[in-house]
Amino acid sequence: KSGGVKSPHRRTAKMLLLVEHVNLNVLSTDQAFKFYVEGLGCKAAAKRMQNGQNLHTNAGMCQFHTAGPEHDADINEEGAQIWRGQITLVYSTEAAVESACQRLKSLLCDPLFRSSKLAVLSETGSGEATITCPFGNTFLLRKASPEEAGGLGPRHGVRVMEAVDPSWWSG
Repeated sequence: KSGGVKSPHRRTAKMLLLVEHVNLNVLSTDQAFKFYVEGLGCKAAAKRMQNGQNLHTNAGMCQFHTAGPEHDADINEEGAQIWRGQITLVYSTEAAVESACQRLKSLLCDPLFRSSKLAVLSETGSGEATITCPFGNTFLLRKASPEEAGGLGPRHGVRVMEAVDPSWWSG
């Protein structure tokens, strides 16, 4: 038994707390880029994209690796990978969560997402929102707790990846 402070975000004793790399097959790398970079605000690894490799996007200490049909022909047959449960992304402020929601809502008007599963399912107005990505995965976007906020930001000894300007990507 730990003597630490209980987190209000702990759902169950068996909850997975952090996955450093999430590998997901997607049906469209263009949709994935716009969703992760323009919508969620992740940073894309420019060098990988320029070399035609699968998309790597960084969300703080975590990274999403998304391979599309152009990287593996079997993805068209197998479909997009769906994560069981939800993927939680922690933002530094309530305003950052609201900004991500606004960016995601603007993607709903993009013809690229017309036949996708992209949806903003709920917004609490208090720094929390539930969304569905274009491929069917559920994300919880939420404001960091005071304890978590102290751990956000640059990490000593962690190499910052060069990010690509979203306007550069043309698929």
